[in-house]
Parts: sequence; structure tokens; C-alpha cells
Amino acid sequence: MKKTCNEAMLRGFSNAVKSLATINFTLQKSGNTTLQLIDGLCRKVQTHQLGELAYGKHEFAIETSGLPKGLFVCALMVDGEVIGRVKVVVEK
Repeated sequence: MKKTCNEAMLRGFSNAVKSLATINFTLQKSGNTTLQLIDGLCRKVQTHQLGELAYGKHEFAIETSGLPKGLFVCALMVDGEVIGRVKVVVEK
């Protein structure tokens, strides 16, 4: 994971998910936060505007039941800058 001035600890479950992926992350400072789910062809399939989040630990659940089986990347952005990524495997 690339670390920047607003480092984040980002964790998803390494096991495959069927309908819901829970993403846990820790922000080192507050900021306007977005989670994006990106497919294997680098297409943004979901964007979640989480708004202004404070410093500290956070958790967000991503609905995956409508997605095809495969590998996705969840990118965490704060103030427009990607500060962390985690892989999400969707199985059916």
C-alpha cells in the first residue's frame, strides 16, 4: 500500500465474499472520504461518498451481491488523493 501524508490503515477480508464486503480503515487525519470499487478492467463499478470523516477508525459495508464473480480493488480516497487499496474477491 502506498502511504502518503494522510496515511491510512485499510483492511478488507481476504476471504471471498458473496453479498457484503466490510472494509475497515483508520484515518490519520480528517478529510472528505470516498471509497471506490474498481473491476479488473479498471472501471469504477461503485463509488461511495462517505463525506467528512474524522481521524480514527471507521468501517463501511459494500454491497457485492449484484457484482459478477471476480477480483476487485477497493480504493480509499481522502480529499481526492488515493491513500490505500485493498483487494476484494467476489464469489457466487
